Amino acid sequence: EIHSAIQQAAGQRVPLGNDCVVGYRSPNNIGGWPGDLVIREQDNVIVDLSTVLHGYWSDSCATYYAGEPTAEQRKLHKTCEQALDYAISLIKPGAVAKEIDQNVRQFMRDAGYAVYPHHTGHGVGVTGHEEPRIVPYNEWVLAPNMVILLEPGAYFPGEYGARLEDAV
Repeated sequence: EIHSAIQQAAGQRVPLGNDCVVGYRSPNNIGGWPGDLVIREQDNVIVDLSTVLHGYWSDSCATYYAGEPTAEQRKLHKTCEQALDYAISLIKPGAVAKEIDQNVRQFMRDAGYAVYPHHTGHGVGVTGHEEPRIVPYNEWVLAPNMVILLEPGAYFPGEYGARLEDAV
């Protein structure tokens, strides 16, 4: 239904890439295609969608909860919101990709969460994931007018997790 709505709004066929992760689905709950699991009360659902229109890609991720989230889920979600806000504050011309990554990962560690196993962010434009990749080893220096997506998260495999993504 989401894909259909996007295509109707665009007035044309558009590709759609996505992850739809239910927290308890597997030991690796950071990404993948939707499965046939039944969503249970208090499950988290991570939805990461991307599409392309007029040659330019978009990408966005949010975490939702079935019913009232637990206290632990609320704390994790709030920490991810704060980490995302912090990451956004670091994006400016002259910033170095690996330093942004290291700072956001340290923020999550300081909040008591294990380091997430994916990038902190990436560029987006004519491809869905492009430079600069916000990863621990990338020396790329940010320049004016780059579009950067940031997506900190934390995961408890087989239980729950959260990831939020926004563009700067």
